[in-house]
Amino acid sequence: MFDIGMGECMVVVLVALLIFGPQKLSDIAERLGRMWGNWQRTFQQFSTTAAQVKDTESFEQQGSTAQTPSSTSSTKTDVS
Repeated sequence: MFDIGMGECMVVVLVALLIFGPQKLSDIAERLGRMWGNWQRTFQQFSTTAAQVKDTESFEQQGSTAQTPSSTSSTKTDVS
């Protein structure tokens, strides 16, 4: 996707290590990991909810087309 090789990744990590230091860099990595995990959980919950809503709507649509309206049955009244 980004077409970054191993050498470029090492340079980025080395520069980040020099700028932030080892303690700060580990804190940043931990925060990024937690943010990524939270994002994944949120997206999974959203996907699950969307699928449930879709299934519920399709079930309701199938149920409404399967019902026969009772008002269409005609009753004859005997007028004498």
